[in-house]
Amino acid sequence: MILTLTTPTEAYAQAMSAALWSLAVPNATGTTRYAVGWITHPTTGDVALSIPDTYTQRVAPDADITAFVSALPIPQQEQDDLAAMLEAARGNTLTVTELLPPTLQANALTDAEADAAGWFPEVPA
Repeated sequence: MILTLTTPTEAYAQAMSAALWSLAVPNATGTTRYAVGWITHPTTGDVALSIPDTYTQRVAPDADITAFVSALPIPQQEQDDLAAMLEAARGNTLTVTELLPPTLQANALTDAEADAAGWFPEVPA
């Protein structure tokens, strides 16, 4: 899945991916800093998160859920609902579809939709 971003920059994509990583691994000290990758649209230059359809998100028992949820560009009611779901999921995992509130789901493209929108450049034969 390609998740288009409200701020389609590489810095913002990195921040969102890092926020996902901190939800799974708070206060990480290793070399991994990001949960998912990102791609740049070959003609517009917009950047989006590239999230595998099978992606699952761990919610660490000591994750800072408030910091994670408040960083998302979603309405307050969706923040509250997501925070409650993440609290209930502490120590467990969520699928990518469970993790995305409706506002973000509206920005999610299937690989076919992303391909049709030109996100995947043609590879010369």
